[in-house]
Amino acid sequence: MNLYMTSGTKNFLLPLMEKFSNENIVLMQNSQNTLLVHETESKKSKFQQPKSYHIHDSTGDLHRSKFIAIQYIPLTDEGKPIFEFKFQQFSSNFTNTIGFRAARVLTPMKGHTYVIITAWDSESSYKNWESTNPIAKKIQEEQSNKKELLSDPAYTSFYYIQTTDK
Repeated sequence: MNLYMTSGTKNFLLPLMEKFSNENIVLMQNSQNTLLVHETESKKSKFQQPKSYHIHDSTGDLHRSKFIAIQYIPLTDEGKPIFEFKFQQFSSNFTNTIGFRAARVLTPMKGHTYVIITAWDSESSYKNWESTNPIAKKIQEEQSNKKELLSDPAYTSFYYIQTTDK
């Protein structure tokens, strides 16, 4: 399974989403950016210039969520196999987590920035998990302790799922 992301203005992306309404596409937005995320078995994206990923681990349905946290983790060549090993079964850590809806661990088809997407009922569900869950703390510790495995600092972006009237 593959995942493709493209960004642009909401006015540009909405017609694209409608054009491919039979596809598994989600529109996300924050105050600075709008994303379309397309999950598919296809090795070819519907987008002209997407960021392309292989889905390394997956659970849940992004469509069922309202708040998205996307962690971007730029790794060195040495860091890639370590990351892939440690995050093989990442999504299983969320069983019975209140407010959790979906997770994706993404391996880049080009480049070195891996991505972890977690999807939630609300921003407060995410913040509660982040502040109280030992797995969230472990992820933060891993990123702090393994700086030599990072080629650049890791960062997180937050989005809200945008619904459209159909």
